[in-house]
Amino acid sequence: MKKILLLLVCFGAIITSCDKLPTHPDKDASSDVSLVAAVVDPPDEPAECELTNTAWADFADEVLALFTDEEIEAIELALGEPIACSLLSCFEDNYNNHGGFVSCISHWTNSLKKAKVISGKQKGVIVNIAAQSEVGK
Repeated sequence: MKKILLLLVCFGAIITSCDKLPTHPDKDASSDVSLVAAVVDPPDEPAECELTNTAWADFADEVLALFTDEEIEAIELALGEPIACSLLSCFEDNYNNHGGFVSCISHWTNSLKKAKVISGKQKGVIVNIAAQSEVGK
């Protein structure tokens, strides 16, 4: 019985508070229609492929520095996703395996070379950056 009474009191409070809601400016005060709008900001979500590990971010930054914006766009078009997203699997799969990471990057650059979006020289530079990186160490 107490629960029902409490529920009725809460419901009554909600109904009463509805009378105090602001009305639309175009409606006159005698109107029984109230309009309430709420603007809700979306939650701050991390980027889909955010590289939170410092070594990963450093490697990605060095690779991106090799290319112009147009070249990056062509690479991402060939990959079908942002470069950071594409590299993420190499990072995660080889978190504690530097040799595995370098091998993964070698395969990754091979696919880009076959797609003709990077040259053999660029492939070599990227693999060299991977070999000298701290990823997997």
